[in-house]
Amino acid sequence: MHSILAVGGTPELTILRNQVLISRGFSVVSVSHLSYAIPVFHSSSFHAVILCYTVIERMSKRELTPMMRQFQDIPVLSFNRQISPERDNLLLISPAKSELKGLGASEQLVSDLQALFRLKTAVPGSLQSWKEISTYMNRPIRTLQRWETKFSLPIHRPSNHDRSAVFALKPEIDEWMRNNRKCHETKSTPELPEKMSRAA
Repeated sequence: MHSILAVGGTPELTILRNQVLISRGFSVVSVSHLSYAIPVFHSSSFHAVILCYTVIERMSKRELTPMMRQFQDIPVLSFNRQISPERDNLLLISPAKSELKGLGASEQLVSDLQALFRLKTAVPGSLQSWKEISTYMNRPIRTLQRWETKFSLPIHRPSNHDRSAVFALKPEIDEWMRNNRKCHETKSTPELPEKMSRAA
């Protein structure tokens, strides 16, 4: 089993990233900041490090280069700012591709991780658009958008700059439906979505 050290990320990106990795048999240790990552890295054995784009953006190249050396020859990858279908959302930061070619197992691991995050086919349990969410919940898109605003339907956006791009995780949607069905049945809140039991 490959062990991955994952650093940084918004709650929704962390959920998505860890769900994908764990579902494919990776062991994941998550830390919120790069300063925590170095001691954790040296206290255990990892096969790769994955950084959220926010970690890279907060550092100058002058700061980043010596930090990457702390990870020795272990591949370090970073997410793009916008996660998009059918593209390499995970970019190799270090070592250089030419150096990686001499490390067969690491080269294969990087290739596998990059393939894993080409979202169209790689994310189990995710819905990649309002249309997919609508089909899964058997409700019109406008109803779902209203539920997101009024009842906190768990909709995620990969980038705060593009409000039209959304995704949802099936386990979160299922849990939301269970909770709202219970509330509806006990009539504790008059405005809750009706007949949640019809949603599949």
